[in-house]
Amino acid sequence: MTEGSTRVLAISNDLFFMPQIEGAAKAAGFTFDWIDTPLSDEAFVARLAAVPTTLVVLELATRLPWQQWLPAARQEAALADIRWLAFGPHTDAKLLSAARKAGVHKVVARSQFATTLREMLTGTKA
Repeated sequence: MTEGSTRVLAISNDLFFMPQIEGAAKAAGFTFDWIDTPLSDEAFVARLAAVPTTLVVLELATRLPWQQWLPAARQEAALADIRWLAFGPHTDAKLLSAARKAGVHKVVARSQFATTLREMLTGTKA
């Protein structure tokens, strides 16, 4: 996780998981922000760069263009070290594999993510 970072940024359209992620982020001492609408690559990079970020939490089943945003963020030296944690349905091995190949640091099934969220955010099991 990036030194001096203060925020957990979630990328998701899933209203069920947002309160869980926000609660875990705040319990671990971070602020929380959420992207749930499409942005251009440039707008995403600007939003990511606006606040020091410790972790991007990505819902892989989202309709948002994370496959474009991740490489765009990695091209920026100041953002390249931000860790990404993704979760998705265990039945979609292709999607989980695509996230790993794209460079997401940790990819887990939705059920695993829900049960270990706090530990992942605090780094005890990251």
